[in-house]
Amino acid sequence: MIVRIEKLVYNGYGLGRGEDGLVVFVPYTAPGDLVRVRITERKRDFAFAVVEELLQESPHRVSPQCPHFGQCGSCQWLHVEYKVQLQAKEEILKRELKSLAHAVEPIEYGPSLGYRRRALLFVENKLIGFRGFRTNRLVPVGNCPLLTDDMNRALLVLYRFQTMLKRAREVWMGEDKDASCLLIDVSATAKVKDIHEIFHQLKETLETDVGLRIRYAGKRSRLGKDILKEKLCGVEVCYTFGSFFQTNRFMVESLVRKVLELVPEGGRVLELFAGCGTFTLPLSKRAKSVIAVEANKGACDLLRESAERQGIKNLNVVNADADRFTAEFSDAVDVILLDPPRTGCTPELVKAISKVNPEYVIYVSCNPTTLARDLRRFSNYSLVSVKPLDMFPNTFHLESVAFLKRTG
Repeated sequence: MIVRIEKLVYNGYGLGRGEDGLVVFVPYTAPGDLVRVRITERKRDFAFAVVEELLQESPHRVSPQCPHFGQCGSCQWLHVEYKVQLQAKEEILKRELKSLAHAVEPIEYGPSLGYRRRALLFVENKLIGFRGFRTNRLVPVGNCPLLTDDMNRALLVLYRFQTMLKRAREVWMGEDKDASCLLIDVSATAKVKDIHEIFHQLKETLETDVGLRIRYAGKRSRLGKDILKEKLCGVEVCYTFGSFFQTNRFMVESLVRKVLELVPEGGRVLELFAGCGTFTLPLSKRAKSVIAVEANKGACDLLRESAERQGIKNLNVVNADADRFTAEFSDAVDVILLDPPRTGCTPELVKAISKVNPEYVIYVSCNPTTLARDLRRFSNYSLVSVKPLDMFPNTFHLESVAFLKRTG
């Protein structure tokens, strides 16, 4: 089948149509490509396919700066001009929002390479890599153009230790936005005896602060640092091994500032899915009070410690499930801020938020599809604005900040 690719769509595909009008989703294509494809899965109204031959190349194609592109599933659009990626993301968000698309603001973005400061890699047969696109197959990598320089250098150091790789299963890396400290967390099946040598080679190669932790059989060995510290909007925020934090080192402060400017000065804020405090701690300087709800106890402990160390008194950290806590919450607040996982909110959480009835809801989302679904559930709120930020260049993922105002 010959297909002309019309546009990029969510989940990383190019969309085209066959001669019979069948909608076909084809990975690793660009708008304007003419391709001969092979159908791999057919549904009633659409099909998935793979490229057999590129018959006519799109003018928007660029040479991907990675030898693993097309195999590795970490990025899907490295072969597409960055400005076309940005246009596609705006269009995807507007298509998902449909009647609410008028609220979408211009997308904000930064450098498209070397931005990724947090990653989970897998280890098989002494090789480190990412999973393939829509498969569990390991694609070994020695260098990733999306990762920071220090993470790539650390990757090469780890490859020198075959005994460790024989026992390792996963490698988590995380770096502060200023590249002053890198943490590495290795999940292994048994004790790694050369942890000291690995640590010293990392220190020597990176010339920066390093923390190395190796977990095995319920035990832990650790050397060096165990905390990442960074300033966000004038406040220190801390993370540790395995913590969730915003991936894009160039854009994280822009995201935080966008949220801050939406919160009225002196407002009372309830924050759900607070994590280690990426938004919480900067918010404490603007708000009258902040109640931060987070299900992960370790993140709560770290958030409390960060607040105490900086003398922040108007913050109450609650270790609880967001759904259950909000359903029982009865205090008055001006703003509810939430940053849920990719799956979005449960219907019960949306109902609970509406019952609390704050004047404003700020919804930080990394999935346009679940964002659009959830926004339609807030029946007593109107959508004021949605700000897209490209926190994940060269992938289909998109961060957005939606701002809602109570109508009744």
